[in-house]
Amino acid sequence: ISDFYDVSDIYTYINYDFSSLLLIIILILGLSGIYSNECQCGMDVILKTTILGRKKQVYAKLTAALIFTVFVGLFIYTVDFIEYILLFRLDGFGNPLYSINDLKYTPFNGSILEFIILNTISKVLGLIVISLIITLVSCFSYDQLISITVSSVVIALFLCVNIIDFGKAGDIIGLINPINMLSIRDSVKKFSTENIFNYPVQRVYIISALNFFT
Repeated sequence: ISDFYDVSDIYTYINYDFSSLLLIIILILGLSGIYSNECQCGMDVILKTTILGRKKQVYAKLTAALIFTVFVGLFIYTVDFIEYILLFRLDGFGNPLYSINDLKYTPFNGSILEFIILNTISKVLGLIVISLIITLVSCFSYDQLISITVSSVVIALFLCVNIIDFGKAGDIIGLINPINMLSIRDSVKKFSTENIFNYPVQRVYIISALNFFT
């Protein structure tokens, strides 16, 4: 470490998770009716009889949902970053991540700024997975209220698994839990690996890969 800065405010920013909860609520309210509204008003039957109302219509709505998720996510997280820069003293972005006392055992060798960028990308990917879950629930729901309720329950279960310690079972479920992607802070606090074919792989990479391909 060539330069020394007070990085306590940066760690406060890294620990800030309220916007992710707000974004989950926005996604539930915004995407729960993307397919269920058609079933609710009987429009799905008409759409299925048209050429453009089959696969193309499904892909178009799915693309719109992904664009909406990425745009809203990047917008909110960018506003958070600008807000913290304006309200707090954020210095030392070029310092290595382990210069933050609570992250001194991290295996991440990049700078604080690189971690913030990586963390933001991970958050957006996590939101994309959550949006896909919501749209999947909407596909099988015949009412928007049902879609909102089921989506809320499913995501609440993911949150419970992430908060409550279920031992080894919780660790396994945590690998496919999209909530973990909303903050990789805890995953990089210490060197944590999983044994895959007798080869140690960092846990944060497994979480990202499984959620992306799932």
